[in-house]
Amino acid sequence: MANEGVMHVDDLPHYEDMASLKKYIRSRPDKWDISTAHALDRELIQLSTGTAVEVENTDSIAISQIGRAEIAVKLGAGADEGTHNTVVFTLVYNDQDGVSHTCVATGTATLATTQVAFVPAIADFYAATSFTSSATFATEDVIVETSASTEVWATITATATAATEAQLLGTGAIYVRAHTNHADSLSKVVFGEYLSAYGTIKYFHGTTDGADGTTEVRIFEATRTLGVYAAITTTVKDFYRFRTLYTTTTPTTNSHEWLITDAACGNVDGSSGDIYGVILEGSVQWATSRYTPPVGYDAWIANIHANAAISATADAYILGHVHTHDQGQIEETVLHYFDRWTEWSHPELLEEMKDSYFTLADTAGASTCSIGFMIIEVKRI
Repeated sequence: MANEGVMHVDDLPHYEDMASLKKYIRSRPDKWDISTAHALDRELIQLSTGTAVEVENTDSIAISQIGRAEIAVKLGAGADEGTHNTVVFTLVYNDQDGVSHTCVATGTATLATTQVAFVPAIADFYAATSFTSSATFATEDVIVETSASTEVWATITATATAATEAQLLGTGAIYVRAHTNHADSLSKVVFGEYLSAYGTIKYFHGTTDGADGTTEVRIFEATRTLGVYAAITTTVKDFYRFRTLYTTTTPTTNSHEWLITDAACGNVDGSSGDIYGVILEGSVQWATSRYTPPVGYDAWIANIHANAAISATADAYILGHVHTHDQGQIEETVLHYFDRWTEWSHPELLEEMKDSYFTLADTAGASTCSIGFMIIEVKRI
């Protein structure tokens, strides 16, 4: 890797290291809300694989990074039914920027056979806020679905005139389940912070199923008071990235991991979907090197340290950016490339809603390296 490297042209900063950065932040209450300043400390151990591998504690479980995907939806039904005819359906939803939209569609007797477009037509659906009807109908549910009829995003049950909270979904809906069903996997709690697709910091709380730990269960938004997380009645529909992921009960060798997934998410085929976070056996939290600055915050990687096991020829840590655009394109750049060192302290300002992460690049393989870093973040005024 002798030819690897990066070059930067930056403004002259007001700080030289983590200590002077903290002093600078505290000296500028006109620029930042000092009460929101946080230091996020992360320590990870990564086994190299002979190829580049992202530094995170997953035990080889593949973690997906959800995008802010908007989709097109129409009005449909479980089956054709005459009582759907002339009923007016109103859908209120948010797009990926958090902007609310209201659209209407009139039911027909053949909704299952031929979907009906909303007015205005919906091509930017992200999360359902409400779904109501002007009248009840007999036996078949009415749904908001993709044009291919593979995903259902809102449902009004027959004899009802509004979708319940559990029947409203978003592309950022998340679920909790255990890897294996066992008595050890039942009614176990996960909680923490997540970053919404709109760039806001929010809290979540979820509990595995009480009868079958492998059943996907919707996760709720939560409040946090004095470190205690309490679920509210609103389900998560706008998940983008985890900031923290904890459990009150350590997964055992019987239950294996707690998994956070997109679950069925209304999929007709019942597929289990992608995995967004994992708590391993014997752990109480998920550890990852990935971090995304919230909207309205300034954030720096302020200190990085590694063990002395990095060899002169084989191992290196790469600090990078990865950003998924609204339409799904992935932009990935290298911020820094480090080799043969044990500590680095020169704060690096990160960009809003762009992931930063560490990759361990080891062409030799079979070595274990540890890395720790500190992130400083504070909300702008």
